Amino acid sequence: TAVKTFVTAMGTQDRAEIIKFGSLSSIKVVQAFTSDKALLLRAADTLSSDYGFTALYSSIVRGLIDASGQSSSSYARAVVAFTDGGENDSNVPRDSIFRASRRNAIPVYTIGLLDSIYHTTPPGGYSGPERDLVQIADSTGGFYFYAPNAATLVQIYQRISCHLSNACTVTINWRSTGLSAAW
Repeated sequence: TAVKTFVTAMGTQDRAEIIKFGSLSSIKVVQAFTSDKALLLRAADTLSSDYGFTALYSSIVRGLIDASGQSSSSYARAVVAFTDGGENDSNVPRDSIFRASRRNAIPVYTIGLLDSIYHTTPPGGYSGPERDLVQIADSTGGFYFYAPNAATLVQIYQRISCHLSNACTVTINWRSTGLSAAW
């Protein structure tokens, strides 16, 4: 549901690839890069079979490799990693994400679809899985987002899209800041 919400919010010119992962042996590109939302939504409905395993690092590296093949002059490239758990089954270290990200100038945005017991304020305070997602995003030029439910993904996608297009709008509620409007 979360991925389908994200795909539905995509712009008409956006392209995405869907990689599903559980264990290392089940990392699969279920839909190669396309802007066809129907294909992406169908791919999101395919089942993943390895519950309990999370080859997060290997999956992100695969996404970085695949995204590096997309034209950087036509698209703002990024990897968006949705996960509900921590890393426990990759064959590459976390540093391989940082190297692949720097080599190809591709940020990684991480979205924690975590149970509330794993979320802290600020994010990653004591939760190992969330701290890992924060560090991956921070070290690659992306951002970490906590998504307690699928409804928050539309706003998250808009924020990621804004960041990638370098066309963000900042709204300031002057009364709550204590700053004068002349500032």
